[in-house]
Amino acid sequence: MRYRVLFSIAILTIITSLVIKHHYLPHKPSNPPKIRSSHSPKAAAQTIKSRETYVFNMLRDPALNQIPDGIRTKELALYASLPKSTLKSGNQTYEWHEAGPNDVGGRTRALGIDGRNSNIIIAGGVSGGIWKSTDQGQTWQLKNSPEETYSVTTLCQDTRVGMQDIWYYASGEFNGNSANISNTAYSGFGIYKSTDNGESWKIIYGDSNNPFQWDHISDYISKIKVDPNSGDVILAAHSYGLIRLSESEGTYSLNSLLGDFNNHTYSDFDIDAQGNILAVLSQANFNDDATPTNAPGVYYKKYNESNFSPIDPNASSFPTTHERSIIRIAPSNPNVGYVFTNIDEDNVSFHKVDLTNSKLIDRTANLPDYNDNNGRLGPQANYNMTLSIKPDDENFIIIGNTCLFRSDDGFATKPDKYYAWIGGYETDGSSSQYHNHHPDCHVTIFDPNNNDAVWSGHDGGLSYVADITQNTTSSTFMPWIDKNNGYNVTQFYTIADISKANDNRYIGGTQDNGTPVFTYNSSTSSSVDISSGDGGFCYLGTNYAYVSSQNGVVIRTGYNEQNRPLSPYLSSENSNWSVVSPSDASGQLFINPFIINPNNQEVMYYAAGEKLWINTAIEDIPDFENSTMLGWAAPTVLETPNYTITAMAVSSTPANILYYAAYSQSSDPLLYKVENSTSSEASMVRQDISITEATSGSYPNYIAINPSDANEIIVIFSNYNVPSIFHSIDGGGHFTQIDGNLNYSAISSEPTTSDVSVRSAAILNWNSEKTYFISTSIGVYKTSILNGISTVWENVSANSLGNVVCNMIKTSDLDGKVVVATHGRGIFVGKPTTSTEVYPDTTDKNNTSFTIYPNPSDGLFNIQTNNNSNSPILISIFNSNGEIVFNKKVHSKEELNTYVFDLTGSSTGVYLVQIQQDHQVNTQKISIH
Repeated sequence: MRYRVLFSIAILTIITSLVIKHHYLPHKPSNPPKIRSSHSPKAAAQTIKSRETYVFNMLRDPALNQIPDGIRTKELALYASLPKSTLKSGNQTYEWHEAGPNDVGGRTRALGIDGRNSNIIIAGGVSGGIWKSTDQGQTWQLKNSPEETYSVTTLCQDTRVGMQDIWYYASGEFNGNSANISNTAYSGFGIYKSTDNGESWKIIYGDSNNPFQWDHISDYISKIKVDPNSGDVILAAHSYGLIRLSESEGTYSLNSLLGDFNNHTYSDFDIDAQGNILAVLSQANFNDDATPTNAPGVYYKKYNESNFSPIDPNASSFPTTHERSIIRIAPSNPNVGYVFTNIDEDNVSFHKVDLTNSKLIDRTANLPDYNDNNGRLGPQANYNMTLSIKPDDENFIIIGNTCLFRSDDGFATKPDKYYAWIGGYETDGSSSQYHNHHPDCHVTIFDPNNNDAVWSGHDGGLSYVADITQNTTSSTFMPWIDKNNGYNVTQFYTIADISKANDNRYIGGTQDNGTPVFTYNSSTSSSVDISSGDGGFCYLGTNYAYVSSQNGVVIRTGYNEQNRPLSPYLSSENSNWSVVSPSDASGQLFINPFIINPNNQEVMYYAAGEKLWINTAIEDIPDFENSTMLGWAAPTVLETPNYTITAMAVSSTPANILYYAAYSQSSDPLLYKVENSTSSEASMVRQDISITEATSGSYPNYIAINPSDANEIIVIFSNYNVPSIFHSIDGGGHFTQIDGNLNYSAISSEPTTSDVSVRSAAILNWNSEKTYFISTSIGVYKTSILNGISTVWENVSANSLGNVVCNMIKTSDLDGKVVVATHGRGIFVGKPTTSTEVYPDTTDKNNTSFTIYPNPSDGLFNIQTNNNSNSPILISIFNSNGEIVFNKKVHSKEELNTYVFDLTGSSTGVYLVQIQQDHQVNTQKISIH
């Protein structure tokens, strides 16, 4: 049965999450600025607003002023229709490699341990897919195929004897991926099942008509467990409550257990070994005007009963107004439970549930509150809440949100600070994370075969400790072990330019995990975080590395003997760090662009609101500066009043030509060219080369310059429902739109255009051929032939990246390398291998077969197509330089089959003949003599 939820909320192919960091400046020369979670009370309100505005402006449809409903549906329909190829360029074939980082991880809400074998762990990243380890987290393997979508929020094992090879997972991250911007929650994709102990998965229930729009009860699932008696699947669904999913002869059906449509924004439950269910429903509803079917509060149902009964509904201590709660039953005593409730951003409650007497016992006063902003429960609780009870001790509790805490008496008393505080941020009040444990805790599980061992899932991936009961003090800490050993679910925003040939160093800014740097050749080294908070733009220079955190804090640091950037935050490293961003700048974006001039690394360009700051002696700034204006100037000739500068690029050949773009929500985007960008302000000349065809309110997200020709540029607009890709070969004198087949209207009769979100572009000159690359919200694409709105983009990563969001792509004319920063699968590298191929792959991948005869030819030839389609056909012929020498559209295959092509006046040589039909493409060679 298909249901309609009150609000239709489109999926946002995200570039970030709820977790925003705050700029904290310790007053000591040995430490650079640190960045913290925005959900800590130390976070400034304007920081949160900055992040939300950044995401919204990048992706909104300017005409609607919102993220379009159902846009992910259209993106993935388009993804399925696009031509796919191996990554080739010139006479080289490329191979994709999953580079890493292998030890960083990313936000994890789903985690399970095989009840028969503690070495088998299954985990799920919110945008990184389902992963399995068979050696207790020493190694991991991705178990999704590239064609699937990598959203996992909850999983469980069927614990019945003989049925333990069965696992389930569900998806749909209600809080986190889109910062609660209107119409942007991260919708899910249904219920998945594995019958081979997590090796393979298939969808068993979901909305097959529209799996990416919130119009189905399975779109947002926060909890999944198996009834130990019936084997039915029990679900907690946002905007509803509890549901039973039953199977009969291969057919699945939903039945309501507790709640109703558009009632409870949040719900949770636990089910014990006998099948008794303890549940909680939020007071927060979607339909505030309606009376919910079940009153909010705590409920209980015995395994042999049909209905739930409220637990202590008149308890004065249980909050009248409450949002998300999580609830658990003590495994060692099924008559005891606990419920952890978020009231609002600053207040929580905690109750013991006495099931024998149907009472709620208030323990809120004994929760951690250690006069430290991190040393308490409450901040961002709807986003991250965790609660777990030791299997053999009903009084041993682990609880957390930003940080992780424990109690050995069920919080009957307030525990000692250093005993209680066991994860998240450090106990000293700093912004540093706990050793081998990351802030923002989502899931905590005890090992079913070892009552003392615990796994923790958080924004930094996975941590494990063998004995959670051991003592901790102000100087001794819980000895967590990092388990992100190839658990590659890191969410990148950016990646650094490739500044030299065969450089195996990779560095990029990430969500939640700073700016990790690592090396990859045939294997991946350990990574080191060079910034903190959410990492932004970065650069690996000759003498210094530059990294940034959100809102534009740029740190310069030196290198160690292995040419790896030194971390300013490691006491073991002698980093000569300094904050080099202009302290007087204001108006920075959440992920704020800066660039280093590739011809002169003393020159940095830094965007800040309507000003473009330039420093021509960035290496002269002294070490250990927490703020500086030394060398900085913001030429008035470069200002963009009432606009925000969003993208910049500087040329190599010829050198020092600066292109930059600016955004206004209600006006046409601006694009400028400055040929003497390193000159004094008095001699600077700025040219307005704005793209007249660009939609008003479009967000210019990226500018790519041909490294061999500064007159060739590509400008990227990242919004939905706008022309996205513009190309110029005369330095901005004229622009041509080259979106081509990356357009939903190409496969739909709908009158509106719903493009993918294009994020960046690159132009590669390698082995005498030029290849154009773009990164998008549905993977990476390339073409060697630009043909305006008829350009055909081919997916070059279908077998590796699939449809994952790819935020940035870089290429190198020095070694032919292609590097991609994904948001959920880490960094991927395309490396060229030896090949005898001279032209792009010409195998027929799209069933658009045709024959050229005679071939070779004296210039007169025919083309015969065997395709059954009778749609119009575009025939393009290119010479060896990639120039179009013939272009014709015919209206039927009969017209094509009778047409005589004439190239008798053309030079002899090999030509490429390309046929496009039904938005598919096939290319073959013809030799003219």
